[in-house]
Amino acid sequence: MVWKRAPARDKPLAVGTIGKGVLLGALVGFVGLPVLLIGFYFAKIPFQNRDYASQVFAELPYDSVLASRRWHPLRDGGGGWDCTFAVVHLPEVAPLVPPVLPASRQWYLKWGPRDWVATPGWAPCDNCRDAVAMCSGDLDADTAARLARALSEPGSWAQSDGAGETVSIYSAPERIAARIR
Repeated sequence: MVWKRAPARDKPLAVGTIGKGVLLGALVGFVGLPVLLIGFYFAKIPFQNRDYASQVFAELPYDSVLASRRWHPLRDGGGGWDCTFAVVHLPEVAPLVPPVLPASRQWYLKWGPRDWVATPGWAPCDNCRDAVAMCSGDLDADTAARLARALSEPGSWAQSDGAGETVSIYSAPERIAARIR
């Protein structure tokens, strides 16, 4: 019996057996899948921004959403902090005192779980960002003016969260409720 050598191959076994198309497809999959997933993540942001106020105030009767932004843009390398807000227009027959909403909600949906302070007695804490002042420029002029009146005139209520950066506002006279961070 005579043994013959196998003929030499021009290409490495992996490329010759698997094929260039399969390797290219795998490479596109490994690179393209993360890019696609990141794209889907950021594509949902406009929809979550639009629906944010209706989620925050789901248990509170309101007439319309005045402003809503769950995700802030990272403008000019701003260090990752910018405004998020949920502002609604209350009905004409809104109670004079803020209602109690469920406290077991996720942190970004919480509105008013602490003690309310009657206006004009509320002020942001000494070492906190003034979220209302900082974020008023992102709201339309009428909404910003109504929030300013709610905080400066009697008959409304406000509070800050434990860190002092999230402000909840309730104003039957101005017919407005807000969560600003």
